[in-house]
Amino acid sequence: SAQFATELQQSFPTSSAFSTYLTQSGMITADVLFQVRNSLLLERLQTSVLGNRVSTTVPNATTLAYYNAHLSAYGHAQERDVQLVEVSSAAAAKPVLKSLTAGQSWAAVAKKYSEATSLNATGGKETNALASQFDSTPTLSKSVFAAEVGIITGPVKTSYGYFIFRVTAITPPQQETYAQAKTAVTKAVISAEQTKILDAFQTPWAAA
Repeated sequence: SAQFATELQQSFPTSSAFSTYLTQSGMITADVLFQVRNSLLLERLQTSVLGNRVSTTVPNATTLAYYNAHLSAYGHAQERDVQLVEVSSAAAAKPVLKSLTAGQSWAAVAKKYSEATSLNATGGKETNALASQFDSTPTLSKSVFAAEVGIITGPVKTSYGYFIFRVTAITPPQQETYAQAKTAVTKAVISAEQTKILDAFQTPWAAA
């Protein structure tokens, strides 16, 4: 059908891309046609169920209440750029500290001493790090987000090993104002209402 051809062209710009997809997925063209038909039928059903039940005009009080209840979605916490070296013991941290305080580059020291492959690959750098990235190492997280810029710190003992680190930059937390976020908030409120209506429609069928 024309709709199938359109969907196919949007998903797979070239015939070779489509052929590759079929090979990798183990499907045949009829399988893809079946999926597309189901997708189109679902879209039509959702459109029919929703109808005009969800207004695109949302009261300001509603969007403001949603914004206040989901502040974290419209901003980000403090971020820090940090250089790290991970070793297995306090003793192994000594030559690391000695090399760094002597002025050797962090990348060279990380490559030589760090026992974390991921840190070796980046020269010990973690960019735009959030506190949540250190959830598995709370002592390190606390130290990193309390440290001043430019100070070599450590070793910090964690369940994974010992870390020597230096914060190189701090990006303050940022919060979009209600005015800045209003368009996105309005879309989120509409989407949430649509989901609520569709879930209510599907519940009796799921229970059958």
